[in-house]
Amino acid sequence: MANEITTVNPVTGEIGEVESRPVSQLVNTLNAKTFEERKAVFNAVNNAQSLDDMKDNKIQIVGVAQTHSVRVDRNTGEEVPCIGTTLVGADGTGYYSQSAGIARSAYNLVSAFGADWPEPLTVHVKVTTLASKNTLKTLVLD
Repeated sequence: MANEITTVNPVTGEIGEVESRPVSQLVNTLNAKTFEERKAVFNAVNNAQSLDDMKDNKIQIVGVAQTHSVRVDRNTGEEVPCIGTTLVGADGTGYYSQSAGIARSAYNLVSAFGADWPEPLTVHVKVTTLASKNTLKTLVLD
């Protein structure tokens, strides 16, 4: 049920139909219209630097773009499908991650704020070490 959305009638309080929404759905808030905007989006996404390099730094982001990607599993060396997430900074810089936690955070960000933001959102990356010694990366709004 965690991936399902319900609607509530504001007048009667009745719960409407449950809509299944897969978390693996890709998001893209980069709605470039002009040729110059499209070039800027392409450069941000295509030349993004690693989000890991940002450490605890705060980033003002104006958009998010996700794509299907592949990463190499640390333990097996096999290729594993994943979601690649690019955060686009207010300065036009792209920040890329293949982290499932960052992908989920980006999806939740768009679910909460929609695709059109009236101003840049300031975020930083939170890294939590799990019992398995793996890390979980998430975005935190500042």
